[in-house]
Formats: sequence, structure tokens, C-alpha cells
Amino acid sequence: MAYLKIQNITKKFGGFTALNNVSFELEKGEFLCLLGPSGCGKTTLLRIIAGLEEPDSGNIFLNGKDITNLHPSSRNFGIVFQSYALFPNMTAYENLAFALKNKKNSKGDIKKRIENLLNLVNLTPVKHKYPSQLSGGEQQRVALARALALNPDFLLLDEPLSALDAKVRNRLRIEIRETQEKLNITTIMVTHDQEEALTIADRIVVMNEGRIMQIDTPQAVYEFPANPFVADFIGEINFIEKNSIINAIRPENIHIGQNGGIEATLRHKEFRGAFYRLTLSLKENNQLIKVDIPSSRKIILPENGEKLFIEFPIEKLINYKSEETSNIKKFSL
Repeated sequence: MAYLKIQNITKKFGGFTALNNVSFELEKGEFLCLLGPSGCGKTTLLRIIAGLEEPDSGNIFLNGKDITNLHPSSRNFGIVFQSYALFPNMTAYENLAFALKNKKNSKGDIKKRIENLLNLVNLTPVKHKYPSQLSGGEQQRVALARALALNPDFLLLDEPLSALDAKVRNRLRIEIRETQEKLNITTIMVTHDQEEALTIADRIVVMNEGRIMQIDTPQAVYEFPANPFVADFIGEINFIEKNSIINAIRPENIHIGQNGGIEATLRHKEFRGAFYRLTLSLKENNQLIKVDIPSSRKIILPENGEKLFIEFPIEKLINYKSEETSNIKKFSL
């Protein structure tokens, strides 16, 4: 039996369908990401799971119990918002103590619990500082610790890292995953950041226009996208049409040959640290193709305007029907 089950959830706002018959399940201790563009329904779904929004139809089950109509305070979950929502007039310690005091725990139990939480998220040295005295990353860790204070059955994270700069975000997502694994707490995180979802999740639910496009592991979603939307939304992809069939291939899977293969001309090249991104135009139809070459490879790169040959390994091609790609953005300079 699934630990957390989302069954046939539909939600409309007037004539707009935010969620259209959405279903998936989580096992105990699983970390799942809801990933998709703005307006795809992921935050609305998170709010419905929390009880902050009511579905028009469908059910939420926790460990076999229907919690669809329970008040948020009766669902025993922790939540971290993008805005942190810390009390500005309370120290980090006092922010954690607030929820515990409302549950009428003894002072000794409160102190022990808070010290454990502060240690868990590496905040003991700043426990007496106010939010305004903390960095963005420290404020987010306080928010995470507060969400965990009451030993919730599951944890909800609503774009918790989007307000932070890249380096802090990368470090914190590792800390969040490590904390989640230590506690073995079932977690759902909303994000529009594909790299974040790929690196942190056990499974990813890719959403678009209120529907689920694919549910799978990060590796499977990247390597075997179920449809053109997923292929286009996650990572870079080339779509090459031939005889009503669309062949999709990742830039890193295209081979550059010496004198055999498909002739192309180099239009542009970029150094991106770990790899070079080449933009080529095919001789046959001038279509632009992206090719990634590891910068560690000792090869002489061509200059703009020079000809070269590329190969598409058959085992790396993903096939779609041409009509499936009608709403996919075309790559152009």
C-alpha cells in the first residue's frame, strides 16, 4: 500500500482547469519533485495536498486514510514556503520553539528538541540571531527545521530555494536531501528548476497544463522522455524531422566524425566549462543542431564557417510522431 496517494485530483478556477485528473503515489521515505513551467498546476496541487485548497474532485490518502476533507492542522505535515515566513521578532531558537510551545510540551522537551533540530541543520552557532541577521541560506534552514519540529508524517516544499543565489542553492539542496534521508520523511517538492529536480529527487512528476506528462526516475526522464514536451523541457534536445517521424537526440550524444556522416557547417561555438556547445547548420536543409563536446577531449575545434561531419548513433535517437511536436519551440539563432 502506498504511503501517500493522490487520486484523480481535478481543480478548476472559473473556466480555467488548473489540475486535470492528476494521480500518483509515494512510498514511505520517498523524495518526489513536482516539476513544470509556471502555471502548470504544481503549486495548486501542493496546496491541495496540504489542505490549503479544496479539490473539485479526487482524494488524498495518507497511509490508507482518506484525508481529503481534513483541516490542514489535522494532516500532520510540515511545509516550507518560498518566502520562509519566519517571525521577524523572534530568534532562530524562538522560531523553532513557537510551534512546540503551542503543543504544551515541557520546557525540557522543547529545549532538547530544538537543540537536536539546530544541530541537524547546522544552525547551533546562530541560534540567538534574528532572521534579519541571518543569510538567505540560514533563514531557509530555520524554516526547514521549523517544518520538522513536530515530527510530521510528510514534508511539503514550495520552491524553497528559488530566492537564493546559485552557489547557496546548490549547497542547500544537498543539505535538504541529506536531512530528508536521515529522517526518512516522505517529501514532495515543487520546483521549476530541472537541474534541481534531477539532482535531488527519487522520482520526478513532470507537469504541463494541469496534466502529468511523465512520472519516473531522474535518469529515465532525461534519457527516455515519454513525449516531446518532456524531452524539450528537461535538458537540451535536437528535433530532426524525416518522413513524418521526429528523431530527438541530446547534444552530448551526437558524434563528430572526420570525413563520414552528415555534412554540416559550424555557425557558433561557446565554452561552457565542462564542455563546448557547438551550433551547426545541416547542409541538407540548414536546420540548426546543438552538439556538446567535453572540454577535456583533446581535439582541434573548427572555426566558424568551416565544414565538419556529424553522426547520430541509432541507439541514442528517440522517435516521436511529427504531430506530437507541433507545440515545441524551434531552435534558431
